[in-house]
Amino acid sequence: MLRYTNKKRDNHMGYEFIRDIHIEYPFYKRMAGMLKGKRSNRTKEGKEIYEVECPCCKKRKAYLYTGKDGNTFMFKCFIPECSLNSIPLHELIKRYGGEMFNEWREASYKRTYKENWFVYLNII
Repeated sequence: MLRYTNKKRDNHMGYEFIRDIHIEYPFYKRMAGMLKGKRSNRTKEGKEIYEVECPCCKKRKAYLYTGKDGNTFMFKCFIPECSLNSIPLHELIKRYGGEMFNEWREASYKRTYKENWFVYLNII
């Protein structure tokens, strides 16, 4: 039986997700554009709200806005039949961002291992 003895391997393959509203803001605006967003007159936590088209059900009853704690952006579709409902910007980009996800990963993930990091195996 093989067992991993290096716990870092379980840490998303040596990457740590960084949540920073300032890093996320340009991606928030780009996703609003991709989803045919129209800027609302209202704001939340000091940032603009966008009325957007839901990428799942294709209805214009969805919004991009600042999350409750003010540390990330959220997407919410208000169509009850839509399976997407409410997800953070990270998940929205992962599912529907296409090539933007690679840029997102570069900006919001930090390497947690060095170049000479290897996995050690114990054979029991």
